[in-house]
Amino acid sequence: MTAVENDTGQITSFIFVERDVTERIKQSKILSINEFHLEELVDEHTAMLEKQAIRLQKALRRERDANELHRKFVTMTSHEFRTPLAIIDGEARRIFRRAEMIDQEEIATRMRKIRNAVDRMTRLMESILTVARLEAGKILIEPVACDPRETLTECCEIQREISPHFEIVLECADMEPMIVVDPATLEQVVTNLLSNAVKYSVNSPRIEVRGWTETPDVVIQVRDFGVGIDAEDLPKIFDRFFRAKTAGGIAGTGIGLNLIKTLIEQHEGTICATSVEGEGSTFALRLPIDGPSRNPGS
Repeated sequence: MTAVENDTGQITSFIFVERDVTERIKQSKILSINEFHLEELVDEHTAMLEKQAIRLQKALRRERDANELHRKFVTMTSHEFRTPLAIIDGEARRIFRRAEMIDQEEIATRMRKIRNAVDRMTRLMESILTVARLEAGKILIEPVACDPRETLTECCEIQREISPHFEIVLECADMEPMIVVDPATLEQVVTNLLSNAVKYSVNSPRIEVRGWTETPDVVIQVRDFGVGIDAEDLPKIFDRFFRAKTAGGIAGTGIGLNLIKTLIEQHEGTICATSVEGEGSTFALRLPIDGPSRNPGS
């Protein structure tokens, strides 16, 4: 306590209380820092949750798109199977009903239709099974030394039998006589490309197949003069289940070109497409002469 005399002679007393607030100030600073860090954590977690929500929305969209694609695939595949089955059933019934009066030429014509329908179903089943094996990681290519010219020649001859009204021109004299490739895969790829060329060129029955060497690759090219592909659709033509606008009204599942691309890539090769709507399409694939550096299926 302190006593002080003022101007009037009166004595005034003062009481001074001293407190140490160092700890309070320290705690206040700590609290401010913690509040700042808490706000940072809240902002960080909020941003993280927003990103997770965006990723979830994208995943849900992809899932819905995939489900829609699979639904369309099932619908198209069912139609693809029904059509050849109807042809087989119809031709067999006609042969049965007219067995006593039908001549050999008509029998041959109807049997050719049945054979074509069976071949169509077989190709479809092989494509679906190959896609399933690829998805399961069970596909195993077996590259061996073989003559690609023989495969091209055989594929073209078979396609001529299936589509006798088409002119299929083959040029492969300048092609490497021996390459390392899985022969069954090469046959499947070329057969699929020829089948597509026929399917989309009904009014332009000429198909050109060329094979040549561009070291270190061989190049195989299949060209048609049919409906072509719209420029907007061309970049997506190898996507699974995708079908170009120009394919409207033409049977198909949308898995063939995607399957071809996958099989070619397993050989460490490439495939590309060029097209002009209304003028036709050209598909060119490249395969390394010496085969893949490793077996992707092993």
